[in-house]
Amino acid sequence: MECINPQKALLSNYEVYALLQSKRAEAAAAAKRGPKPDKGDKAAKAKKQGMAVEREVYYYLTKVHDVATHWSAENVTAYLEAMAHYKLLKGEKLMLLNVRPRNLVGLLTCIEEADDRFDNDELAGILEVLDTTLPLPMLEDEEMAEAGAAEPEETMAMDED
Repeated sequence: MECINPQKALLSNYEVYALLQSKRAEAAAAAKRGPKPDKGDKAAKAKKQGMAVEREVYYYLTKVHDVATHWSAENVTAYLEAMAHYKLLKGEKLMLLNVRPRNLVGLLTCIEEADDRFDNDELAGILEVLDTTLPLPMLEDEEMAEAGAAEPEETMAMDED
């Protein structure tokens, strides 16, 4: 057996997340309607294993690498439209979408031979497109820094006895 077109059906993390969200909504609606008749031992076991994989993927996309949960279809469409004028391969666009680098080092790991293909202004432009079209949740460190900047720190005076 031979794989004719290996990159025919690549999905982004956002697409997988959206699919799992819709499947969860369908399952919740089906649970309200009542139980389905048993289809047999092998089919039930396969369905249970499939559901376990779905749970693990959903956990990864919502808890471990949760950036896709903060986006909408409009964000992804805006990203793809903005990236159209950069000469990136489909796989590179997908990797940028899935990895969502925060800085130049992360960007360089996602684009092959980036330093040969793009100048610094173009790389900065790609990072700007990522920042404007695909918002990121704040990291705990950033939240702490903002909270510290908003409230002046109290200094403790020490009594010298």
